[in-house]
Amino acid sequence: MPQIILAIIAIIIGAWVVAAIVWIVQWIAAYVVLIWQVFIMPFFIYLTPAVLISVVIAAIFWGSWIAIQNYFLSLKTNINPVGLIEEFTKYYVISALTLFLGIIYLSFIVSYLMLIYQSGELFFVHVINHYESITFPAFRIHFPFWEN
Repeated sequence: MPQIILAIIAIIIGAWVVAAIVWIVQWIAAYVVLIWQVFIMPFFIYLTPAVLISVVIAAIFWGSWIAIQNYFLSLKTNINPVGLIEEFTKYYVISALTLFLGIIYLSFIVSYLMLIYQSGELFFVHVINHYESITFPAFRIHFPFWEN
């Protein structure tokens, strides 16, 4: 008879331990989902494209700056004017090219800034909407023997 009572007590305690472990696992899963929703997902979905756009734009301007430096250096070293008119023409061409490239890159900068601004604005709108939609816990945590 005492073995039956001990078996019943062991089954009850075992059921409570299994239920407690399941409940703890549910809370751990809820925190993992919260960390995903709050930190990881906004970074990968919303912030990574903005970072990539910024890196690409910086690389384009840096590469263009190096190309322009090399181009003007080759103009200055390879064109050797003989007279005053040739020297004026050389510096006029260099000045005109500088002004033309400045206008082109100014328009690029304005368009890129508009792209970055619009992307940044959408980023903040999406992130704010995303954070407003987060509920914790993300799913119903249910302890097997009573409602939580």
